[in-house]
Amino acid sequence: MQVDDEVLDAHVERAGSADSASRATEAEARVWKFTSSGMQEERSGHVRDGDSRSSEVIWVDLSDYQASDLEEIASQLGLDPAGVAAALAPWQRPGVTAFRDHALVNASVLDLDEETLRIHANEMDCFIGETFVITAHSRALPFIDQIIERAEGNAELVREDPAYLLYIVLDELVDTFAHTAEELDRIVEDLEDQALLSDDQGFLNILVRHKRFVYSVNRLVAQHGFLFHGLLRPDFPFVSGESVEGYFTELNERAKAVTGMFDEARQEMRGTFDIYMSSVAHRTNGVMKTLTMISILVLPATAIFGFFGTNFVQLPFFGTAGFVFMFLLLVFLTAGQLMLFRVRGWLD
Repeated sequence: MQVDDEVLDAHVERAGSADSASRATEAEARVWKFTSSGMQEERSGHVRDGDSRSSEVIWVDLSDYQASDLEEIASQLGLDPAGVAAALAPWQRPGVTAFRDHALVNASVLDLDEETLRIHANEMDCFIGETFVITAHSRALPFIDQIIERAEGNAELVREDPAYLLYIVLDELVDTFAHTAEELDRIVEDLEDQALLSDDQGFLNILVRHKRFVYSVNRLVAQHGFLFHGLLRPDFPFVSGESVEGYFTELNERAKAVTGMFDEARQEMRGTFDIYMSSVAHRTNGVMKTLTMISILVLPATAIFGFFGTNFVQLPFFGTAGFVFMFLLLVFLTAGQLMLFRVRGWLD
């Protein structure tokens, strides 16, 4: 496990909530309220007036925030201090933690840098309660606009059950994983084409780096299996409503399918290694075949030269006739060998 973590750390740049909480920057907080008239954004950024048990559903999105920002919202909505501390920890693996009247969902948003083979993993912490959803992340979500658009189009469903908003967030996350899997598949295909033709000695190092890169992405995505499975536990009440349970069941199946895409990319990467090694072995066999044919061609000549070069007087064929005989013998033996090689296809 330690070796796996070292390989993962070599390609992953993690950004937990504590990374933004330690910076002296102004947080970007956006608040939406879901009422009978639809979804409305609160320009003032104020979370809630009065009783935190209000039937009004709100969504708070925190980006590049400090610890005090999340703690202030936590005090207004009555979040468990243990959940807030977990969200402010340096890094949390994807998973689900249930408290008395709300839950914390941790996920990772991935951004791949193909040039440097680095993975920027941004932790996203989602608090969900009966009347609120909080999404907190150190970097802006690349799919925040899609979430807003879908939430606005399904405002009534979100007002009835905030878990539907959590479903939208995780559904968009799975979509980004699917796009990432397609990107990895394209990278592996390019490597397969290069493996067939490349004779560069440094290409093996390139393959090793890409193999570790694909392995790291696969591990980060596979960790979300615990998250999607945990949301469907019978003892987890926050997504057990009849209106949303089916959505999360479908989301879990789709997440499994996307995870399978990453497993396929990992297997294809191994296949690329086999292709490259087979290509190297084929070229090596070609070199050995050429050297073998040269050795076979030279061997008869060496034997003949050795016989006629013994330098003893009155040997058979000694004289001009012997030299002509030796020369013709060399020509016929060499031509016969070349014809045999051609018939067997060794000269192709």
